[in-house]
Amino acid sequence: MSVIIIIKYDCIREFSRLYWEHIHSRDEAPIVPIYDVSDRSDIEEGISLPVNLFRRFFSDELLDMVVQQSNLYAVQQNTNKPLNLDRSELEQWLGLCMIMSVSKIPNTRLHWSSFTVGSEQISSVMSRDRWEEIKVNLHLTDNSQIDPNDKLSKVRPLLEHLRSKFKEIPMTEYLCVDEQMVPFKGNSSMKQYIPKKPHKRGYKIFVLADDMGMVYDFMPYVGKIEPVNNPNVPDLKPSANSVLHLAESIPPFKNHKLYFDNWFTSLPLIDHLASRGIWCSGTVQQNRLQSLTFKSDKQLQAYGRGSHDEWETVYEDGNKITALKWFDNKAVHLVSTFATSFPFDKCTRFDRKIKERVEVARPFIVRDYNTHMGGVDLHDH
Repeated sequence: MSVIIIIKYDCIREFSRLYWEHIHSRDEAPIVPIYDVSDRSDIEEGISLPVNLFRRFFSDELLDMVVQQSNLYAVQQNTNKPLNLDRSELEQWLGLCMIMSVSKIPNTRLHWSSFTVGSEQISSVMSRDRWEEIKVNLHLTDNSQIDPNDKLSKVRPLLEHLRSKFKEIPMTEYLCVDEQMVPFKGNSSMKQYIPKKPHKRGYKIFVLADDMGMVYDFMPYVGKIEPVNNPNVPDLKPSANSVLHLAESIPPFKNHKLYFDNWFTSLPLIDHLASRGIWCSGTVQQNRLQSLTFKSDKQLQAYGRGSHDEWETVYEDGNKITALKWFDNKAVHLVSTFATSFPFDKCTRFDRKIKERVEVARPFIVRDYNTHMGGVDLHDH
């Protein structure tokens, strides 16, 4: 009986009617929460050398772990052929991998060919056979302790180490969550296909970054997105849960601004994050705006390009949410807990009828979203 009551309560909560207020016009901007910079006094000044940036993420502790596990694996394979790898040689091996990653040579073995320009730069560091021996035995964890339920068990130590290092970077005010594709065309149960991405096939990673592309946290997609293991964080279905996982890295009540697209956005998500002092803005699917019906595309088109339809509501935690439909060459829907239509500005668009560029009225919520959303996409280029 208790289970039935809980299910009924959740259904009532999900489908209870929201009351939206139509905003006919605005003449003043809302009060935007001011970003708290009090915890950013430890920001480093100056430019670090590339090797120092590398060591910041690939620390001695991580390299020693790789050395230990690689030597262990070699002995497990053949006790008569120990690898005898040390940290210095591992750094040389990684350096050669970086050089090869930016070259146009199609085969790694050709880097040691006497016919290859610059081969002395590589052969003087390490022989081909030794480089391949390290490559074959490179390991991050003991195979006898692999978790069969974790698809990333073999690389989990590296992933968690890098995540901890990214989290140490002081965050800026404007953050975004988006999908990042790591190109891969081989066989893997984790491979995804996203046709709108520059790299359509590969491993999908959810990334938290700022509007300049600096990464602060990431979460590889393994086929299922579990709820956050925190009793204070609700289960809001997989797309929203991916944002909630990454939002655990964002300090609460510092008034960060977080942006995401319509695959992630929902009213319960932005309402919950607002209750933690994280203010959100994002495009949204119209069917996720409960009890709200915008003006039709034909109605907005009759008002002209750049017209909009704006509504407001107060959600469960008492946070005000603005929903807006803007008609450009097609309609786009956005919601926000801090941005509204005002102040407006102008953007230029090409008019196919008169075959010239024209000015179009653009609400602030649209300009703000376009300005700060593309940080993760910078890694696709």
